[in-house]
Amino acid sequence: MNEAVFCADIGTSSLKGALISPDGEVFSFARIRFENKSAPGCWLDALTDALYLLRKNAEQCPAISAICISGNGPTIASDKFIHLWNEPNGTAEEAEKYATLSGRSLFLPKLLFCMKHYPSQWNASACVFSGPEYLIYELTGTALTILPEKRFEAAYWNDEALLRCGIDKAKLPPFVAPGFCAGNLTAAIAEKLDLSTAVKVYCGTPDFVAALIGTATLKPGRLCDRAGSSEGLNLCVDKPVSHEKIRTLPSVISSLWNASVLLPESGAKFANFKKNSEFRDRSPSETVLAILNDKNSEGYRLISDIAAEIKQSIAVLEKATGFAIKSMRVTGGQAHNKPWNQFKADTLGINIETTQMLDAELMGDAITAFTGMGFFSSIEEGAEALVKTAYIFEPHKTIGSGCASK
Repeated sequence: MNEAVFCADIGTSSLKGALISPDGEVFSFARIRFENKSAPGCWLDALTDALYLLRKNAEQCPAISAICISGNGPTIASDKFIHLWNEPNGTAEEAEKYATLSGRSLFLPKLLFCMKHYPSQWNASACVFSGPEYLIYELTGTALTILPEKRFEAAYWNDEALLRCGIDKAKLPPFVAPGFCAGNLTAAIAEKLDLSTAVKVYCGTPDFVAALIGTATLKPGRLCDRAGSSEGLNLCVDKPVSHEKIRTLPSVISSLWNASVLLPESGAKFANFKKNSEFRDRSPSETVLAILNDKNSEGYRLISDIAAEIKQSIAVLEKATGFAIKSMRVTGGQAHNKPWNQFKADTLGINIETTQMLDAELMGDAITAFTGMGFFSSIEEGAEALVKTAYIFEPHKTIGSGCASK
């Protein structure tokens, strides 16, 4: 029987899962919405339901040898509470105070908020976790914090920052690298998931890092469009970029960086238009196809404006970095919309590529786990081996015409 890693990514309102083989084959995919996204234990329940569906839907159910978990951040969790990444840190005055104390950290403002607003839960929690590490703790009993690469420490915490904020270092588990083996499933969890206690759990990364791994955006000049409700254009570069519209963060590869431009509402604008239009009951793909038939419509103006904003953002990245962008891989909810991918290609004048796993965080998890298991010597090697182009949307002279190329 084939071998697979059970890959799971914790989102804001749902958990996505896939069974992926060492050669990149995706056996099945599932998505489970959280019944109560702020309740401790909701992630484990969703993980259990996702695994059931993955096994049910796989044409040939593989032997599951490992689990890898990624997720959003900076979410804070313990067995007593969850404070999501997009929830406010108190009043505007409080949030400003926490941000000033925290410096460049994304997590310390959340920790300060939780310490003040959930004092009894905070004190009763042996450890407080960031993002998916709490689910890893539930599966294995091992407390840890995943640091994508050592340069990310400023976005997390260090001893000096914890002392300044008055946060007990003992509450926060130690840093480990992506691909670290957290241990085996506990007996209780193995029984709940109907798996063997021999199954090991590997540490993924924050979801945006997992998406870059899962699209192989790990070589200078490669561009990834991570597009859902919001949209992030992520260009791999070999040195930091200084530009007011570009946010530069370290890559998971130690010698590289990620230069990104955020379009905060591109997908949300389209979803809001669709919800309040005659297309409310149609799929996103059907909606775009209908819009393309009426170039004088509000919908056509909307998608044209969104595509123009993407084009302008790519121009900013090209000018600031010196790279000439000829193609862009897409991942996330928008990547499922083939007419939209084609329209992007036509408007941008570049190839739009999708991979065999449209939700690339899950492929990133597989690559990270298989690297930790010794299948690859590095995450970069694993990405080059496993990420495969599924479709190429080539630009056409007539906007909105044409279809995907294999």
